[in-house]
This record gives sequence, C-alpha cells and structure tokens, in this order.
Amino acid sequence: MKTIKLLKKLIDVFFVLLLLSLFIYIVVGILYFGFSDLLPEGAIEVQDFIVKDKAMSIFFTILAIAFGFFVKGVFHLRKTIPLLLTGDYFSETITKHFRACGIIFIYVGLTALLVHLISQWYLNSIIWIRIDTQIYMFLFLIIIGLFFKLFSIVFSKARDLKQENELTI
Repeated sequence: MKTIKLLKKLIDVFFVLLLLSLFIYIVVGILYFGFSDLLPEGAIEVQDFIVKDKAMSIFFTILAIAFGFFVKGVFHLRKTIPLLLTGDYFSETITKHFRACGIIFIYVGLTALLVHLISQWYLNSIIWIRIDTQIYMFLFLIIIGLFFKLFSIVFSKARDLKQENELTI
C-alpha cells in the first residue's frame, strides 16, 4: 500500500505541474504568435522553434493540443489510483481508464514524433532523421501507451475470470 500511496502523491504533483505547464504553454503561444509585433525583440524565446511562417505556428498548435491530450491521459491515470487503494483491481472503471490512458499516450507519442520529424525537415529543408533524446521520449510514450492498452485487456479478462469463478461455487 505504501507504493500505491507514493504513486498517488507523485501522480498528483505531476498532474498539477502539467496543468501549470499547459497554462504557460498556452499563454506563451498566444503572446508569441498573436502579439509578437507588440513585444520587444527577444522578450520571449521559444526553444527549438524558429518561426518562418504559418507552418511553424501550426506545428506549435498541434503540439499544444497533443500536450492537452497528454494531461488528459495523466488525468485518467490519476483516476485509477483511488480504486487501486481500495483493492478493487479488476473493476470496469480501471480497465476503461487504462484503455483511455493507453490510447491517449499512443496518440500523443505518434503526434509528437511526426511533428518533430516534419518540423526538422521543414526547418532544415532536407530529409534526415537525427536520433536525439526527444525521439526516444516519444517512442517511450508510445510503448507506455501500448502497455496501458495491454493492461486494460488483461484486467478485463481477469475481471471476467473472477466473475466466472464466483458463479461456479
């Protein structure tokens, strides 16, 4: 139980930090892309983004939406912890949240990976794949998403077996 309680605290802190980051991301995006003419030179620097034209603002918007979905995925993960604390491991609610979490993490990982590769090609005007830590993080997020989908399937089958076992007494 100590592990689950520690996990709950860490996920709660992570979730609050994600909400704060999302808010800052949106504010910076609005300021940078909406009011950049009014800001002094160098007032806001966005790492790894050089705004050539509207295409980069589209990439930024797609990543902002993906980040919002990532926050939603962590929210689903956060919803499973109280049920795990009660010992109700095979409830339908847990499997639904794990499935949603998995789908969202896969979507966010794929979206971020594609935006990263396309934006690198767009900025450098050449097609090349640079292996860096961001690509590993996107691939890891996809893998974690697949694990959560697998967990939802396993927990669903375990729930069915538990119900069948309770009926055959």
